[in-house]
Amino acid sequence: MRICLTGGKVFASDCLVDDGCVVVREGRIEALGARPALTLPSDAEVIDVTGMSVVPGLIDLHVHGIRGQDVADGDLASISRALAEHGVTAFVATLIAAPHSSLLTAIERVATAADLSTQKSVAEVTPSSRRISVLKRRRGEWGARIVGIHLEGPYISSHYAGALDPRFFRLPNRGEAGELLLAGRGKVRMVTIAPELDGALELISWLSSQGVIPSVGHSAASFEQVTEAARNGLRHATHTFNAMRQFHHRQPGAAGAALYRDEITVELIADGYHLHPAVVGLILRLKGVERTCLVSDVMPLADLPPGAHTWLGQSVVGDGRTAALESGALAGSITPLDSALRRLVEMTGLPLEVALNTASRTPARVLSLNSGTLEVGRDADIVVLDDAFCVCLTMVQGRVVYTRPDRLLSNP
Repeated sequence: MRICLTGGKVFASDCLVDDGCVVVREGRIEALGARPALTLPSDAEVIDVTGMSVVPGLIDLHVHGIRGQDVADGDLASISRALAEHGVTAFVATLIAAPHSSLLTAIERVATAADLSTQKSVAEVTPSSRRISVLKRRRGEWGARIVGIHLEGPYISSHYAGALDPRFFRLPNRGEAGELLLAGRGKVRMVTIAPELDGALELISWLSSQGVIPSVGHSAASFEQVTEAARNGLRHATHTFNAMRQFHHRQPGAAGAALYRDEITVELIADGYHLHPAVVGLILRLKGVERTCLVSDVMPLADLPPGAHTWLGQSVVGDGRTAALESGALAGSITPLDSALRRLVEMTGLPLEVALNTASRTPARVLSLNSGTLEVGRDADIVVLDDAFCVCLTMVQGRVVYTRPDRLLSNP
C-alpha cells in the first residue's frame, strides 16, 4: 500500500513545490514533485492536503516529558503519542542527574522503549466513507520515535544547577560512564558535561570515540576551557546561554565559545522566555540554521492546565507560559516544538522553509538520521501544517500516527 499526500505546498529539500505530491511506500519517500507531473499509483491511499504545507517531521533533541509524564519513569508510549500531535516524529529522551543506580534503571527502560518505538509494524490505512481512518490502535502503537538518550548530567557544575539537584552531580568517571553507556545498548547519543571539572577532557575524548556527542552545559567553563574541550571532541551546547557561564566582552565564557567554535552546534529554546528575541536572532546570525538546533526542553507540565505540580521532588508552578520553581528559576519549558517553531518565525522573520532546518535537517544531521528533509529515499517522517502552524497530520516512517479530526479527506 502506498500513501499519497496531494495538493499541498511541499517543502522539498531544495525547493518549494506548489500543488505538490509526496508518494510514500514501505516507510520511505518513493516520489515527490508537482501533482500534474506525477502518475499516482492505482493502489494508493490519496490524502488531500490542499491549502496546507507538507514539511519534514520535527526532531527534538531535548525532551524531559509532557502531559504529566516524565521520560525517566513515566509512560513513554504516551509521551511519544503526545509529541506526535505536536509534529515531532523523532526525539531524544533526556534524563537528568540522579543516583547512579536510578540512572541505570531509567536508561535501561528508555533503551527498551526506543526499540519498541522504532518498530514499523503498526497503523493500518483503511478507507472509510472517504474519511481518513488511520488511527486504528493496536496495543503498543507509538507516535514519535525515540532515537536516543541524552544524559543531562551527572558530570555538571553546581554553580549552574538550574532546576537540577546538585546532590547528584559528580566528577567525571570513565568507569561509571561506561556502565551508563552499556545500560543504554547504544542508545545513549549525547551527554551534557561541564568541561572545567577534573577528568572532563578525558571523558569528553572517550565519549567522542564511542560515538556519543559531548555537549557543554550546566557549566562554569571559561572560553578557553570550552575551546580545549572542543579540541578533544566537544561538539554541542545544551540550551545555549541557559545554565552556563555568560558572555562578557573580556571573558566570552562558555556561551561565547559555543557561538564562536564552528564545530559546536547549539541548542536554542525559542519559547520567548528562555532567551530574548534579540539573542535568538544573534545566535542564528552567528551559527546559521546549519549549526542551530531548535529544542523544546519540554517537561511534564507541558500540555497541562496552569497550576502547582511536583517535579524532581520540587514544587513547580506552570502559568500557561512557563514552568518555574518557587525561587523563580525556570524549570525546563512547556512550549512544544511546533509552537517553538512558530515563535521562532515570529521572532526572527525567517521564512518557514529556512526556520524548519533548525527543527529538522540540522538535528537529523547531528544524530545521523535518514530523515529531516523531504527527498526520495529518506524516511517518510512527514508533517502537514495548516496556515496557522497547527499540526493536521503526522507520519512516522510511513505510518500516519496522528490526524487532526475533520481536516483531511481520504480517497480510495
